[in-house]
Amino acid sequence: MKFCLQLNPQVSIEKPSASLMPTLIEQVRVADAVGFDAFSMGDHYNIPGLQRLNQVPALARLCAEAKHCAVGTAVTLLGLRHPVTVASELASLDVLNEGKSFAAFGLGYREEELNAFNLTKSQRYQRFVEAVEIVTRLWTEDNVSFEGKAFKLKNVTVDPKPLQKPRPPIWIAANTDGAVKRAATTKSHPDHDFNGIDRSEFAGIDNADLRHIQRTGHSRDECRECKNPELE
Repeated sequence: MKFCLQLNPQVSIEKPSASLMPTLIEQVRVADAVGFDAFSMGDHYNIPGLQRLNQVPALARLCAEAKHCAVGTAVTLLGLRHPVTVASELASLDVLNEGKSFAAFGLGYREEELNAFNLTKSQRYQRFVEAVEIVTRLWTEDNVSFEGKAFKLKNVTVDPKPLQKPRPPIWIAANTDGAVKRAATTKSHPDHDFNGIDRSEFAGIDNADLRHIQRTGHSRDECRECKNPELE
């Protein structure tokens, strides 16, 4: 069993911004000293009345305080971001922490965040699915080309690549049964092995439901709950 310290950088807008990083530094120093295996931080935007340091630069600064811990994003809202930017940022983070990193990706669910990026929920899902594949390929390949609904790339290379080989592990965030089913269909490994999970663990999931999730981003039950005929 491994233990990870999940940092919470989100505080009242009234708190002096200069005090935000020293608090996180102290937490990481203690976690590293007492034997935690990793530290991580989430990713949010457009939160009225609250402030938070941006995920990647904050984690990069905190790597300097850790002698042993891996660093992770838990989670990066990949559905809102561009995969080339994310691949470059997280590859650099892996290099800065000497090949000790992991990435956890989520869709993004808050209306305030979707509005800030001018995205709908359906757009968010399509971007997420394509971005996981793109990030994976950019970490392991040169001259990546991709033709999708949300993203189009031609001969794109990210350097430096992660020190960790073949690449940092990718985790998919999921809080509901439908989200777990979606995670099972996400191509987060080059050989599409369902993020290292034994496919037999999903033997109880109806194949038609899996195909429906891949097409729409929703299970059939969720679609009925949404009462949106466009998702059927």
